Amino acid sequence: MFIRRILISVAILIFFMAGYAVAYEHEIKSISSSIAESITKSGKRTIAVVDFTDLQGNVTELGRFIAEELSIDLTNTARGFVIIDRTHLKSLLKEHKFSISGLVDPAAAKKLGQIAGVDAIVTGSVTPLGKIVKVSCKVIATDTAMVIGAGKSDIARTRGIDELLDKEIATDATGQTGTTQSASKPKTLGKAGVFQNDLFKITVKSARKIGSTITLLLLYENISNKNIQMDIHNVGWPLKSEYPYLTDENGEKWTLMSAANIGFTWTTFGFNLNPSIFLPGVPTLVRLGFSAKDNTEGSLFTAIIDHGKTSHLLFRAVIPKIRLTE
Repeated sequence: MFIRRILISVAILIFFMAGYAVAYEHEIKSISSSIAESITKSGKRTIAVVDFTDLQGNVTELGRFIAEELSIDLTNTARGFVIIDRTHLKSLLKEHKFSISGLVDPAAAKKLGQIAGVDAIVTGSVTPLGKIVKVSCKVIATDTAMVIGAGKSDIARTRGIDELLDKEIATDATGQTGTTQSASKPKTLGKAGVFQNDLFKITVKSARKIGSTITLLLLYENISNKNIQMDIHNVGWPLKSEYPYLTDENGEKWTLMSAANIGFTWTTFGFNLNPSIFLPGVPTLVRLGFSAKDNTEGSLFTAIIDHGKTSHLLFRAVIPKIRLTE
């Protein structure tokens, strides 16, 4: 009787594991089928599948895994086109110092097409939302940078999916991917709650949420040897800067509503050019207020903050894994 119960338990476990595998494979095949049809109709013959990223353009282990699976499915179902080897593609990207996030730029896409001999690239993003992971991908023609196909699907989160989500890919200064590391270890862009480049070190001192608002208290340290005049801003085209915002683990976007102790270029009703001066070795506490419209249940955040002076974008600070302060 005891052995029989064990066998039944094992059978149930295998059944559920097989169910998850079938469901996952089904979603990947669905995306593959959708974009394969678009590729065939476009007449493009040589295709490259690059690593998928999160919403901030960072390569994740899950994104790399999904890109690999999609590449295999496309290879097996290709009609009238071929998929280039991803190992060869990675070598080319590294050799010519391409960043994955930069491939959506028309000039970069065209250059990759010339170097790698590809007519189109498949790029995409993975976004965890509650109990699912949303996967979206696009097929971009390298000659025109136009989107010639797209696909999306929802993948159920399992232990295996969550383990891949918790791993990140180390990057160097050019954005090239390297070895996998635990999400708790530092990345090039900074460890949890910290950003640092050659000019500034920005540390999250506290993150407090009340209802639909979050207040960040940031310590700005000028680590250069000169005075720096700058503000937080978004001047849009042609600098391609972004309005400062937070994203949480649910995919919700929190927009910047206020800034204290730092200049802020507000572009909704025109320019307010009021840059602040940061002195070397003199820390400054900056307070930023963010607000969300819909889902306000998040507890783990990433901040994306552009810094500049009048019409010049100095740098983009990406501060990962900001946890709410108790």
